[in-house]
Amino acid sequence: MVPDEVAEVWTVPISLKNGQTYYPSFAEFVEEETKRFDEIYVSEAHSHPSQFDITRFTRVPKHKFEEPEIRITFIWREDRLLVNSGLFRVLKKLNQRERALPLQNLKIQQLFEKIRLQVPEAKFAVAGLGTKTKFPEWIEDYRVESFNEKVEKEICQVYSQSRLVIGLHGSNMLLPSAHAGMTIDLIDERWGNFAQDILYQEGDPRMASFRYRFLPYQTSNETLAYIAAVMLQKWFNFQSQMTADLVNSDVEDY
Repeated sequence: MVPDEVAEVWTVPISLKNGQTYYPSFAEFVEEETKRFDEIYVSEAHSHPSQFDITRFTRVPKHKFEEPEIRITFIWREDRLLVNSGLFRVLKKLNQRERALPLQNLKIQQLFEKIRLQVPEAKFAVAGLGTKTKFPEWIEDYRVESFNEKVEKEICQVYSQSRLVIGLHGSNMLLPSAHAGMTIDLIDERWGNFAQDILYQEGDPRMASFRYRFLPYQTSNETLAYIAAVMLQKWFNFQSQMTADLVNSDVEDY
């Protein structure tokens, strides 16, 4: 995830939650290393820069809408589940979240089946962390037990080949949203963290509003499938309308 033009990387084994703690040994390390330089500039750190190209970081190309295949990929996770919030809280408190995994699996299958009725040529996949349940053969399964650099790059290829990715709000949606053609982000109570898990790869706000959708995770499969089908089937028409609008505006201004 480091661009080629970066000369050095300093990595520190400190967890995110402890990142604001002061570590004397780290301070000494930085002080010693900085002696090698005459000038040092500290850059502002934007967790979500407005403009960037994800391919500089992953070396994996973004989705090409010109490709004929339509693949929908659900981003799987086993610690935050697509189930009733009350049930999830109880199971989490009892440390029994695994009991709800078959229910999540079934809900995803049912969602895919409803999308397939409307987009019969589509292909379906799941990707993410955790392999405790099984999917039928018509759903490609790219889930893993753990990530490393090789696996991460391979799964980024899956994201890139996906016209649409769907998943629960969280950091698990960062790389999928950055590589896939379009995204549906299902949010539970984290509406205050809106869009923090999405890496926008679209500069036109109108196109971005079409490509990146945010819905309550309680949205029914019927509604979710309908929205997904509209996104898949109407993308090129919407794009042509917005592009024509821009061209006509330019002509009028001229």
